[in-house]
Amino acid sequence: MNRDFVETKVIKEGGRPPFVIMDYRYFKRFQDILEDIEDAVDLELEPPEGPYVPMEVVHREADGCSPITAWREFRGLTQKELAQKLGVSQAQVAKWEKPSASARKTTLAKIARALECDPSLLEHD
Repeated sequence: MNRDFVETKVIKEGGRPPFVIMDYRYFKRFQDILEDIEDAVDLELEPPEGPYVPMEVVHREADGCSPITAWREFRGLTQKELAQKLGVSQAQVAKWEKPSASARKTTLAKIARALECDPSLLEHD
């Protein structure tokens, strides 16, 4: 999913965020993931096969973060710490984390190894 078109807007009432407005395609992706998980729980099955995406990551992406940012934060790393793991500068990590950024598949594979996730989860769809 291309994150260039993803914008979210949080609507607050009484200081609390009861609503989020987002692109319908993004909403459908999250809805499908949640339905798969609910089905697995209802049937007491293992989660669906494929890469596992923690809800914390799903929520951060829904908030408009790039997948790299969401996974980095989930792993509790700063940009500087991720940069050190990858042997690059913090500025380079910041560039990769921009929603409009793109990286080569080989670069995404290295980032994914450092973040302990599937490389496909870092790609822009």
